[in-house]
Amino acid sequence: MPTLEGGKADVKIPAGIQPDTVLRLRNKGLPRFGGKGRGDMYLQVRIQIPEKLSREERELYERLRALPGRTRRHF
Repeated sequence: MPTLEGGKADVKIPAGIQPDTVLRLRNKGLPRFGGKGRGDMYLQVRIQIPEKLSREERELYERLRALPGRTRRHF
């Protein structure tokens, strides 16, 4: 993830994260007023769901759905 100072920050997206979740990157934001330290940078997770699936993709989703412990709301 590019940072405001021009560097990069490693961001780990937790498994099962929900759309529009906001993650905080500590000390990666704007400089604090008065010059001591930096604020936090926030990023919003955007998940794109494909509109069209190939036959192979659809079959994979169906196989995932059929796994024990999965509910229909996840796929």
